[in-house]
Amino acid sequence: METTFERKKTMTENIEGLKAVTIGGVALGTIVKIFESLVGMSAIAYMALVALFILDFFTGIGAAVAIGRKKGVVGRIISSKKMPRIIGKIAVITIVLTAMNIFAKEIGAHSIPWTGMKFNYYTWIYYCVLNISVLTQVWSVMENLSDMEVRWATVTIKVFESAAGKIWIFKYLKKKK
Repeated sequence: METTFERKKTMTENIEGLKAVTIGGVALGTIVKIFESLVGMSAIAYMALVALFILDFFTGIGAAVAIGRKKGVVGRIISSKKMPRIIGKIAVITIVLTAMNIFAKEIGAHSIPWTGMKFNYYTWIYYCVLNISVLTQVWSVMENLSDMEVRWATVTIKVFESAAGKIWIFKYLKKKK
């Protein structure tokens, strides 16, 4: 049978544990809210962006292994210089997004002469950087999957390249290479 003293001790331990969880939750919530207000996107969206970079890294390793097998190089250690680059890319993109978000909030929109409309250049740059980063990572993952001989990725790349070849800017860029 449990005594009153033991019951009080158990309740005290439960309350202490609850306090720790509450304090931790409030601290984490505060950090996430500050992050979201600085970077300008939800923590979930940012984690998805980082996940694309990580997926690109691992599919790149898989592509390197697949290309090595095609060339008959099996059992060699793969060395990667991309991990520091990925961390650097994520840091630079985060800094640029944070700066553009702060500029957009603090400087605001500018009037476009003779139209009566307002345009926020920094918001535009923010979304350009974000969308170009996402599209670049998705394309890189698709290329890596294609190198790993994943059929749907290869077909998707060929379809896009044939469609993009009909657009004049892509023809121009291809000639420059």
